[in-house]
Amino acid sequence: MSELDEPRTRHGGAGPLFVIGGHEDKEGDRTILRAVAEALAGRKLVVATIASHRPEGYFDSYQEAFRDLGVGELVELYLNDRAETHDAEKVALFDDAGGVFFSGGDQLRISSQIGDSPIERRIREIWVNGGVLAGTSAGASVMSDTMLVRGASAES
Repeated sequence: MSELDEPRTRHGGAGPLFVIGGHEDKEGDRTILRAVAEALAGRKLVVATIASHRPEGYFDSYQEAFRDLGVGELVELYLNDRAETHDAEKVALFDDAGGVFFSGGDQLRISSQIGDSPIERRIREIWVNGGVLAGTSAGASVMSDTMLVRGASAES
């Protein structure tokens, strides 16, 4: 059993998961984002915009959405290619992070960019040690053991 298989938190288990179907409210009551912020308890949040082929604006919208919800530092993780998962500066973005939030887009892009990499290991480490793991749309899909990639709704 690896150290990542042994959750260690103040409650005896891994941190909370927020698996969001998509189109979460970023402007009104922000009920779901407020719950994510409360779970973070003022800690740093890494917003992973990896799922998007064109991430421009994604991080800005989350900065605005989380602005007054009590989240600590908010930082963006975007990767142009898989090789960046070994970049010390990219990996260091997770230092002192209380959670990771995956935005929507293409879930296959997330798994192909970070799967079995130093960044995936850091994300798992944060969660196993009590950190928040959240994702919306594609960011939610990538959290399961079996991930849907494409297909018509009727086929699913």
